[in-house]
Amino acid sequence: MTTYVPQLLRLVRPAWGRLLIAILVATLASGSAIALLAVSAWLIVRASSHPPVLQLMVAVVAVRFFGISRGVFRYVERLGAHEAAFEALGVVRLRLYDHLERLAPSGQLWRRGDLLTRLIGDVDSLASLITRSLVPLASTALVFAAAITTTAVILPSAGLLLLVVVAVFAVVVPALTGAGDRRDEAALVALRAERGSILTESILAAADPGLRPAAGRWLDGVAVADANEERLASRMARRAGMASAVTMVCIAGVVAGIWSLSASALAVGTIAPENAGLVTLLPLGLLELAQLVQPALAQIQSSRASAERIFDVLSAPEPVTEPDRVTALPADAIGISMSNVSVRWPDAEGPAVEGFSVDLRPGRKIALVGPSGCGKSTIVACLLGFVDANAGSFEVGGIDRRTLSGSQLRSLSAWGDQQAHLFDTTVAENVRLGDPRASDGQVRDVLRRAQLGDWIDLLPKGMGTRVGQFGSMVSGGQRQRIALARMLLADRPIMLLDEPTAGIDRPTAAALMDDIIASAEGKALLVATHDLEYLDKFDQVIDLSGQLVSNHP
Repeated sequence: MTTYVPQLLRLVRPAWGRLLIAILVATLASGSAIALLAVSAWLIVRASSHPPVLQLMVAVVAVRFFGISRGVFRYVERLGAHEAAFEALGVVRLRLYDHLERLAPSGQLWRRGDLLTRLIGDVDSLASLITRSLVPLASTALVFAAAITTTAVILPSAGLLLLVVVAVFAVVVPALTGAGDRRDEAALVALRAERGSILTESILAAADPGLRPAAGRWLDGVAVADANEERLASRMARRAGMASAVTMVCIAGVVAGIWSLSASALAVGTIAPENAGLVTLLPLGLLELAQLVQPALAQIQSSRASAERIFDVLSAPEPVTEPDRVTALPADAIGISMSNVSVRWPDAEGPAVEGFSVDLRPGRKIALVGPSGCGKSTIVACLLGFVDANAGSFEVGGIDRRTLSGSQLRSLSAWGDQQAHLFDTTVAENVRLGDPRASDGQVRDVLRRAQLGDWIDLLPKGMGTRVGQFGSMVSGGQRQRIALARMLLADRPIMLLDEPTAGIDRPTAAALMDDIIASAEGKALLVATHDLEYLDKFDQVIDLSGQLVSNHP
C-alpha cells in the first residue's frame, strides 16, 4: 500500500477503534451477501432431489438470516465508517490549525485559496480515503480469503484456480491504473488548488472597485483549470473502464473454470451436486466486491496527493522550539527583560534584529521606532513567543524564556496587530475574543474606555451591530479602537501594539494614541511605530537603528 497510509494512520490514532469496527462490520456485510448467494445455490440444488423438508430448514433459515443481516450490517458499516472518517477528519484538521497557528507569524507560506483548499478539500479527501478505500479494501481482502478457503475445502482444485485468478487480478488492475492515476490525481489536486486560489482572490477583491476589471482574467484562469480538469478526468475514466473490463473477464473466467472442474468432479462422484452448485455460483458473489477495487485504488492515489499537501504543512519548520520541560510561571512574574538579543526567522539569511535590549515592567511605556523592515514587528513577535531569540538574554520575571512555553508568554500580553482582524459578526462578539466569558456589561465598559461608547449608542443595534466582512462596515479608527477594547477586556499586565496608527488620519491617530496611553495605566506598554509625532508620550523611545532617542525612567 502507498507509503503515506501508515503515516496517516499514525496521525489519526484516536479513530483506530471505530475504523476496525467498520472494517469488521463491512466484512460481515459483504460476507452475508456472498453467503446468501452460495446458500441459495446449495438450497436450490438440494431441494431438486426432494429430500425431507426438515433437512432443508437450516438452509431456509440461513437464507433469511443472510438476506436480512446483509442490509443491517451494511447500514452499521456505513455509520461506523463515516464516524471513523469524521473523527479522523477532526484530528487532522485540528493538527493543521494548531501547526498553522505557530507558523503564521513567520509569514504567509501559501496563498490563501491554496491554504483553504488544504484545510477543507484535502482533509475531506483523507476522510474519503477511509470510507472509500481502507474499509472496502480491507473487508474485500478478508472476504476473498474466506471465499478461497471455503472453495478449497469443498473442491481443492477450484480453490486453487480462484486463488490464482484473484492473484492475477490483484496484480493486473493496479498495473493498469496505478502509475497513470497517481500522476493524474496529483495534477488534478494541484489544478483544484489553483482554481481555489483564483476564486478566493476574486471573491476577496470583489469589494474593491479598482480590482473589478481583473475579473475577466480570473474567469479565464478558472475556465482553463476546468478544461484541464475535464481532460484529466476523461483520461482517468478510460483507465477505470479498462480495469472494470478486466475485472469482469477475470470473474467470468473463474466461473467457467470452476464450472468445468465441478462438472468433472461431479462425474466421478467426488463432490455432491449441491456443493457443486455452491462453488460454481460463489465467485459470482465476488463480482460486486471486485468492482470496488479499482475505485478504491483510485481514491488512494487521489488521497495521496492531498496527503502530501497536508504533510507539507505539518512538516514546515516552526519558528519556535518549545521546551521539553516547562517551568511554572509565578503569578508575580509580569516583567520582561531582553539584553543584547538577536532574532532570526527560520530560513532567513541573517538576523532581523541584533543587539536589542529592553526592560518591560509595570508602569513603563516604551516606543519602538524605525523605518519599515527594521525589525519592529519581529521584536513584538519575539515578545509574544512567535519566534525564538537566537542570542542574548531573554527573561520573564527572572526566568529564562527558553524554559517557558509560548502559551505561557502570550498569557502575559494583550496584542494589537497593525491590521486588527475583525470577523463578520457583531461588535460585541469581536470584542469578546479578548475574554469569551465576559458579560455584556463588561464588553460595554471596555468599549467606553476605548472611546466607542457614543458610536455604539448611535448604532441601530448597538453592540449587536455586525461589522461586515473583514470589518468593512467600520472605519480604520473604529477598527483599531475595537481592537483596543479587545485588549482591555483581556486585561493582561503587558500591552503590545504594532503600528496602531497606521492608515488613520492625524486627528484620529492622536486621539487613539492618547487613549492607548491612558488605558495602559499600571501596565507595561510597548508600541512599535514609525510615527514620530507622539514620542513625547512615552517613558522610553528606542530606535532600532541603534540610537536611544529618549529615556525617562
